[in-house]
Amino acid sequence: KDKATRMSATLGNPDFLGVYALVHIFLAGFLFYFQKTKIGKIFTALFLLFNLNVLFLTGTRGAFVGFSASIIFGLIYFIFSKQFKKRVRILSLILFFIVVGSSSFIYFNKNEQWMKKTPVIIRRLMSISLKSNKSRLMSWQIGLQGFEQRPILGYGWENYDIVFNKNYNPWYLSKRSEER
Repeated sequence: KDKATRMSATLGNPDFLGVYALVHIFLAGFLFYFQKTKIGKIFTALFLLFNLNVLFLTGTRGAFVGFSASIIFGLIYFIFSKQFKKRVRILSLILFFIVVGSSSFIYFNKNEQWMKKTPVIIRRLMSISLKSNKSRLMSWQIGLQGFEQRPILGYGWENYDIVFNKNYNPWYLSKRSEER
């Protein structure tokens, strides 16, 4: 349903583009911090805002959750670090409460009708649950079994299919029959 409204660019998959934009966001933030000239700060800030927009348009839950967690942990670092001025620490505390408060508001109102008209990323974030991603969790479990079998050298690049076939779980067949 939401796939048609998610940006994927030439990479062909919105998830790939979301993670790619996430890398650019952190690089732009890093460059912004070290820029000395005003034009350099403006350019990197625009680059950061552009990639934030791309991240939102992809609707990639994993990249957005990773981005949000890094923001929260970064704010916690700013709040408790003694190397920053009191003004920065207070601003970080305010931003922390804004982020946590807005996230809580979205979570507790996720079943409201007006929330179903929100942007794609908000709707996709509201649909995160362990029950809806059971096939992904099963795949991760199979991957963990493969790691336990060969913890040092593994199976090599692009060989997940070998691990998956070796540790196949018949649950996938029952899931397939339920979908028909």
